[in-house]
Amino acid sequence: MEPQHTPSSEGSAETNDIFDTSRFWGFKPQIRRALEKHQTCKVAIFLKALLKRCLIDPNVDDLDGIFRQCLEGVVQLCNGEKSTQLRTYLQAYCGQFKTERRRYASFVTLCNYALEALSTLEDLPLSLHQPASDDEKLLFHVSHIRTIECDHGYREPDVVLVTRSTAKNAAHSEDESDEWRDIMKTATGLPHNAFDWKTSKLVCEFNIQHQIMTPIPELYQPKGEPRKIRPVPFEADVVDAMAMSANGPQPSTSQDSEEVSKKAQPTGSKRPSSNDAEGSSPKRPKYEEESDEESPTEPTLIRTVLYGAEHLAHRKHSASAMEIVIIDSVAYIWWYDRQGAIQSYGLDFIEDLPHFMVLLLILQRLPPEGWGILNTLDSSLQIPGPHGELRFKIGNRLLRSWCIHGRATAIFDIVEQTLPPAIPAHLVNLIRTDGLLAKLMWVESNRVQEGMIIEEIYKRMAEKMTEEDRAAVEGHIPDLIAWKLFDELSTKTIRNDLGIGADDISGRVLSLSVFRRLRPITELEGDDFLRAWWDCVLCHLALWKVGVRHRDISVGNLMYYKYEGRVMGVLIDFDLSSLLKEDEDNDPTGTDCRGTLEFMATDLLPGEYAPREREHLYQHDFESFFWVLTWVAHRYQGGKEIQNPPFNDWWPHFRESKISFLMDVVTKRRLPPPTSSFKDVWLNVGKVLGETIMHLQISGRILAEPQSYFDEMKKQLDAFGLKLGVNALNSIPQIALGVPASAAQL
Repeated sequence: MEPQHTPSSEGSAETNDIFDTSRFWGFKPQIRRALEKHQTCKVAIFLKALLKRCLIDPNVDDLDGIFRQCLEGVVQLCNGEKSTQLRTYLQAYCGQFKTERRRYASFVTLCNYALEALSTLEDLPLSLHQPASDDEKLLFHVSHIRTIECDHGYREPDVVLVTRSTAKNAAHSEDESDEWRDIMKTATGLPHNAFDWKTSKLVCEFNIQHQIMTPIPELYQPKGEPRKIRPVPFEADVVDAMAMSANGPQPSTSQDSEEVSKKAQPTGSKRPSSNDAEGSSPKRPKYEEESDEESPTEPTLIRTVLYGAEHLAHRKHSASAMEIVIIDSVAYIWWYDRQGAIQSYGLDFIEDLPHFMVLLLILQRLPPEGWGILNTLDSSLQIPGPHGELRFKIGNRLLRSWCIHGRATAIFDIVEQTLPPAIPAHLVNLIRTDGLLAKLMWVESNRVQEGMIIEEIYKRMAEKMTEEDRAAVEGHIPDLIAWKLFDELSTKTIRNDLGIGADDISGRVLSLSVFRRLRPITELEGDDFLRAWWDCVLCHLALWKVGVRHRDISVGNLMYYKYEGRVMGVLIDFDLSSLLKEDEDNDPTGTDCRGTLEFMATDLLPGEYAPREREHLYQHDFESFFWVLTWVAHRYQGGKEIQNPPFNDWWPHFRESKISFLMDVVTKRRLPPPTSSFKDVWLNVGKVLGETIMHLQISGRILAEPQSYFDEMKKQLDAFGLKLGVNALNSIPQIALGVPASAAQL
């Protein structure tokens, strides 16, 4: 089970599911939250916002005029000499088919013919980017059955949008014909090789429920607004999928343009889930014969949001992703970025072909940044830091996040670096030994950023900390070399363009930080783990005393390095932290509970009997340290996670599960055994802390003073060690020992 993050006080996802969505791999709480809370926008406004991204100069005053000119140009195409062929393809799409899959080829042929016609259309604004040429031209391609692998299984998109060069590679033919008819024929069949998420632009996911009876107009008119077909709500998607699975498809009886039309109600559909009981599935064969049998699977919107998450995760530098849902003859545009999901109103491409042609025109003219691809991050970068400007290039990605909404932290290698001349010599030596890493994440623009917090920590260390506390922090926080906010890359931009960017909701912007490379604490075991873990506990306490609230203690935020043969624990990831001002006794954002659910204190977790608001106290972060120790002691052996580790069943009832675990610690029953690497650590430290935390909760004692709570915990550990005839902390460096004098200069 991957750690689940809660980006705000909302906590975890609701658990009263009407449909068992947990069986779909990757449909984690934060993915579900993005779907449940997605925003909507009228399709004409959506098209204009996308068209703006196709302009050579997007800062235009007459976007409405440019949109109108594009619409008038495609109307001429729809009614001109190419109209006969377009209507033929539309009629083919509306034909009788045994299964939904048989309709994909007609859709692909229609779209590719339209794209070819649009590439030579002359009556278009000169301010548009020109279409790509030759192998970089876009085309739609059938993809179903041909599985696209992901980290834990496979997915089967129906139709993908790719470049011709990508299609040629998938066709496994170096000398594929450039003749348009040959390309069209190839695109309507299954590729020899599967496509991948990096090279596909978007996915068209279909849900055909009824015989398509929309009449094709004799003459298309340049209407300013398409007919109003409301977006598909997530609840309807799930409910109808469940009904479909039980009863089969129902005939269409009516249409209502002011509501989600019955023909646009999604149903459960086609393929079996890509999950087994363990949350992942065996790989499918490379090729399967096409069958007319349809098997139930996850609802359409769930499939589509998972495709969006795949695109965001697999592209090296991605700011956004787009997908299209086709329900009968109605297209819905979906936009995904780190602020969430946006769905357009429906667009019937048979009834209103001109607006659909404008959408195809936009897809054809979008530059890479319009697709959310940040190629600038692959060039040489120069960003400021506390010791001067750092020049470097970003290398291979070492860690990525699989999510829609949130920080989406990604870690990269640093290559071709030129260090600032003012950087201290001892730090240069450490960098030469350990190397540098770049951390990219999407941070809330209205929060104090991690780089500023770390700079403030150094300031408070010099001005406010005692010598004892300073020794607990020096060498135990990350070495920040450089950082920058890319304010121009804001998720608020698209929402302002769509008219849905509320003033009281901050957008997310891309943050880039460069740190000295560290190692995960899960690599350690026994005394070495305990040393690094205790270093972080002491560092956290010293920071709390001077008003630095970390508030996200988790296994991923405890790291280590070795200095002169000694393990040094490091507390990292201060981007959810807050800073108290000198005149503040309590954190003004202290009830905004954030963190990683597996490691959050039980008092802060959502649940049936949980308090609605609870101030985030020191004892809550200390409890998080306990959960980190518990997690590692039961799930890691020899630096690696064991197979079928415990605690996977905590989701989604984290609060109840963790309270039950603490009760079992006290009553000494039903506890999973720690791994052999951590038996002594758990018995001498973890078990004692668990009992003490539970007794304090049962007694109702609140030790608001951080030092008092810390002293109580340490007293229990010392007493337990003396009772056993050993000192439970005999392998842990005391705070008074600090760090070596040479390391204290860090």
